[in-house]
Amino acid sequence: MNRLTRLLVPSLAGLLLAGCGEESTPRPTDGRTIDGVYTLVPGTYAGRVIDGYLSNARVWLDLDGDYQYTEGPVEVTLPNGRVVIIEGGEPTALTDEQGRFVLDTSVLIRDPDIEPSIDARNYPLVAVAVPGMTEMQTYHGLVPVTSAFQLSAAPGVRNITPLTSLLDSRRNLTDQPLTVANSSLARALAGVNLLGDYMATGDDRGYAYARALARFMASQYPQTVVDALLTSEGRARVLADANLNLLRLSFLSNAEAIISLVDDAATGGYANVDVDSLDLPEVPLDLDDPVILRTQIVRAQPSENNSLPVGETGLRGNQNISAELTFDYSPRGELLEVSVTGCMEPDMAELARLINAEGRISEALVQWLPQPSLAAQSRIFYESGEVNERLTFDWEASQIHFDTTTTCIPGLAASSALGGTPARTYSWTLDNDGRVASITDGSLTLTPSYGNANPVIFGYELRDAQQNLVGGRLADLGIITECAVNEDDVQRTRVISAQQDYAFNHVDMEAPQGFAGLKLDWDTRDGQLRLLRKMFLAPEIDPNAALEWEFAYGLTPDARVEDQPNLISTAHLSRLTNASQLCGVARLNLSGSNVYTIVNYEYSRLSSYLAEGF
Repeated sequence: MNRLTRLLVPSLAGLLLAGCGEESTPRPTDGRTIDGVYTLVPGTYAGRVIDGYLSNARVWLDLDGDYQYTEGPVEVTLPNGRVVIIEGGEPTALTDEQGRFVLDTSVLIRDPDIEPSIDARNYPLVAVAVPGMTEMQTYHGLVPVTSAFQLSAAPGVRNITPLTSLLDSRRNLTDQPLTVANSSLARALAGVNLLGDYMATGDDRGYAYARALARFMASQYPQTVVDALLTSEGRARVLADANLNLLRLSFLSNAEAIISLVDDAATGGYANVDVDSLDLPEVPLDLDDPVILRTQIVRAQPSENNSLPVGETGLRGNQNISAELTFDYSPRGELLEVSVTGCMEPDMAELARLINAEGRISEALVQWLPQPSLAAQSRIFYESGEVNERLTFDWEASQIHFDTTTTCIPGLAASSALGGTPARTYSWTLDNDGRVASITDGSLTLTPSYGNANPVIFGYELRDAQQNLVGGRLADLGIITECAVNEDDVQRTRVISAQQDYAFNHVDMEAPQGFAGLKLDWDTRDGQLRLLRKMFLAPEIDPNAALEWEFAYGLTPDARVEDQPNLISTAHLSRLTNASQLCGVARLNLSGSNVYTIVNYEYSRLSSYLAEGF
């Protein structure tokens, strides 16, 4: 599964730190040239910034390792663990017309009777090109830079180019050594000095690669930071570590495709490649780096000699797992696939909710309300260890495909393998507000209604091809009404602070006694919207009783993510025993009796997920 382009995640362990080949004049591995540009002078550190040569690019020696310019004071941790304070901040300069810079590093020379001096070669160099300030020296003269981008070079390397940035990005994402191995990207770069000055040596191939890579980097750089960079002459601190890692991941994952595009365009020689006309990959990123759902563990297999529903303790063990759902994403945080070991029961209302969030699961507030299958054979398929079912999201085509090799869904034929003709294909239409107007699997059509709706829940009805109502129907919702929380419960993690009237019916089932005057229970403290409980009818699960889903939130029930408090940790599906709950009181425990399934959620940051490919 490709994390970034779904096609182009190379193994970068094969990049050669000292270059993938030799030029006519070998160059030292620290990037020095034979013209004396990089001759060391005590108290200075010199180098060059190259796309073409970049004039008025901001360069600094990144002493604290955050790849953002840090004004004084800056703390530097020495190899012996001692912390040194550099009052004036990180050494910085602007480049001249030939891309050359000289950093004043005299502050790094320390009194040897007190502490050792700081060796500039132990720290990376970082440069930013700023529109309106930076210009590029090409074979045809100076050209203004129109888009911002950032370049870097590993410690000791003093040419700062898109090619050194490729190596430095790899260094930042993994501790694997940068040595030649079985890497298609390394083979693609064979013969190119990745640390050299391709402008000075007339290396048209390296220059073409660098220009294309720089253009891609610029397309990824957030537009929102450009003004801050310009007003600060490139000194603005605008990107967090997670932002930088997402940019690095995207850069590395698409590098081989970019190089291939240059190669294909070089039929008349690399000097003739029109980099601006190349159709480079377009990879939107979610630089907010949200927490995303990675896995759902479904426990719906009762212990031996039991049948559902059971007490909660009868569904706690690994022997009770009936399915595991794994979620895969694009760099923008769009859901691409849900792979199931075992069985699931796709729910069109939940698919519509995700579509309303434009596929970005973190924008749906609650990430993937449970859709478990209670089929007894799900455990059998789960024990096979194979992926048995898969939902695939084709956002460009406005389609979702469901493949299954199981017999868990009555009337749905199993295919012999995934990836063939889908068992179901969902398609949809949107209303004028960009929300789902209807979604269909070709046989059934769900039509949402948005009276008093929110991103978590809305009304809907389901009809067959003959327009007959089928299944359950959720009427338009009432207004969410908040209530005062009991003083003793204010600090509790799960409190009903608001309720919302609604009605639910099912064409194949009479409502049992007490299933009236329904209210959704919400925790709306701190301006959030956490659904705690919803009641419904599902005769295919229980023809004699109403059911309820209950939810606990946080990465664990007692821990919440500050910027995303709507992350479910655990969900219980059980028989409804009490349709009416008091508002304003804590409801700490989920149902412990008459439980049909327990679903546990596991999350990670988007950047951590994408980095798993490296």
